[in-house]
Amino acid sequence: MSPKESSARIKGVAGPVAVGMLVFVLMLILGALGGFWWLQVSKKRDLVLGLRGQGRLVVLGDEKFAGISSQGTTTLSATDVPDVYTALRGGDEMLLRRAMQRHDIRGILVGPLRYSAIQAQERLSYKLINYAALERFRGEILSESAALYLPYDPPAISPVMGKALARLARRLLLNDRPPPIGTFPHQLSSADSVEVMVMIRNKNQPQLWRSARGSSVARALLTASEVAKERWAERSQAMGGNLSDMLGALTVEVWLLSKDGTLMERTPVFINHVFKPEHGVAYEHKTAWRYMLPEFVHKPEVGSAVKAYQQLFRSGGEPESSAERRDIRIYRLRAVLVGTSAPNPGG
Repeated sequence: MSPKESSARIKGVAGPVAVGMLVFVLMLILGALGGFWWLQVSKKRDLVLGLRGQGRLVVLGDEKFAGISSQGTTTLSATDVPDVYTALRGGDEMLLRRAMQRHDIRGILVGPLRYSAIQAQERLSYKLINYAALERFRGEILSESAALYLPYDPPAISPVMGKALARLARRLLLNDRPPPIGTFPHQLSSADSVEVMVMIRNKNQPQLWRSARGSSVARALLTASEVAKERWAERSQAMGGNLSDMLGALTVEVWLLSKDGTLMERTPVFINHVFKPEHGVAYEHKTAWRYMLPEFVHKPEVGSAVKAYQQLFRSGGEPESSAERRDIRIYRLRAVLVGTSAPNPGG
């Protein structure tokens, strides 16, 4: 075979091979684009579902959300409500709440506008756009496209009440009889779904904590104290002894737990971005509700919210990659200390 014929044969074979490779590459690209398109459609669907039945919302940031009216939700630009817009440019959350009430506005829909470093960071608008943790608002849904914040009314627990609750939790841990619900102040016994956590510390180190949801602070506290006592009894050997013998040297704390936004996006970059120092990680799967408190999430050895989620999933018997699963809901968790009972003098 002459060199000329050999070259022709090679070209004859290379032609179909090259075409086949090109088709294969195009199929890969189209598949990736199709997957990306479906992911975006899925994210948009989840966001739209989360915005159903929310009443009147003001839009801060991306104006494309303004003017939407469907599924029980109406949106309008914050600039169309001057006193709300003025409050957003300030730092007083209650002033913003009152302005929203005057105009029957239920929440704030935040678009993906980004502030520069020179903007006033004390402004509520800056905090909302950057997924901040607020005192009188809680995130409802969080995504890269938008975030919905709704007013949040924490139980009215004064410092005196908080200390009394912590002292009561100590007595309950020592097997005192729980007092009747009717003996609690109205603020603590009135119907208000809440989650209360009882924590036992040895110096600064958490030893054991348990939380319970209840129809009032009083009911949730009684339940959380009981389950904490039971859990210590189950692990008394590992804990160093009987709780009744050790509690005098330990600190008892009472906390309120609340959700601060369901995450619609699950990318590592987004998760790490929206979790602030005030946030713990939490997830819900079927009947399971598991969380990791902020002080553990932000330890140097944990490193990030993503790694905290991996650790939390692992401890719950789930794969570390479970944040990607749509049958699992993941949340930001707020934990607020309301009362402390210090160790008894002399242990």
